[in-house]
Order: sequence, then C-alpha cells, then structure tokens
Amino acid sequence: MINKVILTGRLTSDVELRRTNDGTPYAFFTLAVNRRSQDQTDFVSCIAWRATAKLMHDYLSKGSLIGVEGRLEVFSQQKDGRYDKRTNVNIENVTFLEPKSNRNSKGFSNDNEMNNGQQPMTFSNEVNFDQEETSPIKKEKQEEFGKAEEIDASSINLEEIEF
Repeated sequence: MINKVILTGRLTSDVELRRTNDGTPYAFFTLAVNRRSQDQTDFVSCIAWRATAKLMHDYLSKGSLIGVEGRLEVFSQQKDGRYDKRTNVNIENVTFLEPKSNRNSKGFSNDNEMNNGQQPMTFSNEVNFDQEETSPIKKEKQEEFGKAEEIDASSINLEEIEF
C-alpha cells in the first residue's frame, strides 16, 4: 500500500524544537497549503524528527515557503469518555523553497520567485553509512555517530508529547 504525502506551503508559526524523554529532537508545526482555487487554505499538522527538526528550527520562521514529503498518520485515543482523533504528516524530507535572503524579518517572501540562481535545499532524516566511504569527513562522522538506527514509531507514547 502507498502512504505518501507531498505538500508545498508556508509555516504558520516559528518552528519550536522539543525533545522526547529519551532526548530525541522533534518539532510539530502547521503548514498553510492553498488549494488550487486559491480561495481556500488547508492547515496541515506535521511533525519532523531529529536533524530535520533541528534544521527547520534553526533556519526557518513563520511564513517560510517549504515543500514536505512524508506519510499520513492517524492517531486516536479515548480520553474522559471522548474519542479524540488526530491526523499528522510525519515528515521524511523537507525542501527550503526560497533562500533566506528572499524573506523579510518575519520570514515572509518578498516575492514568489527564487532569485540569485540559488537552488532549493532538501533535507532528510535518512542517513546511510553503509555506502562505500570516500570522504574523510564522512568517515569521521561515521566514527563519531556510529551507524544510523531506525526507531519503531509504535514505541512512542503520544501521551508524553504535547500537541
């Protein structure tokens, strides 16, 4: 089965970096996505993890134009007799679609075009140290951080995370 979400939109607020009990960084944020008619906007809840969350926190602000790629996740729980259902996009890749120099002090774009020939930057949570190492920097990072490990999302207790 395919579970793939690709969106382009603007951040509705600055990205706030948080940490789980074991220290894993994450960030919840909302992406404002215009519909084709441009008359309506959808506000989509998203979560980014690890290095992607840190980069978003460090380099993006309210109004930043980004592209995200991830998977749709629906969480449900019963609390105080109420059934609560929440839908998020779990971000796998984020692309900065405008250079920082193209945003004013609040993060909003001064125009809708990329300028100065700058290319969008894409960041991913995926780290692959299994490839043949040719760069001394890559080798140093591999020794420093070790092999990337996968975390089972089902082991995360959503009650510990503030929404």
